[in-house]
Amino acid sequence: MKGIDEKVDAWQVLDPSASTGHLSKWVDHTLPGFNLHLNFKDMKDNDYQDIRARLNFALERIEQEEEKVVKGIAAESKREDANRK
Repeated sequence: MKGIDEKVDAWQVLDPSASTGHLSKWVDHTLPGFNLHLNFKDMKDNDYQDIRARLNFALERIEQEEEKVVKGIAAESKREDANRK
């Protein structure tokens, strides 16, 4: 570590279920503009349908946004082609 002269031990927190070959009790993933945290241990049986519906809605929105980006790239490419002629 910068500014520290003596040895510093580093630690990493691991999911205890991951080492046993069982599925993890949670999913946690973050990207810019995206944060997913699922804690299966705390979910109740009646929450699964609502969670599935919200995830499906989010997937539909991702597909819509992706289509906008693809259309925007295609339109920009056409403009560039027209400007070259």
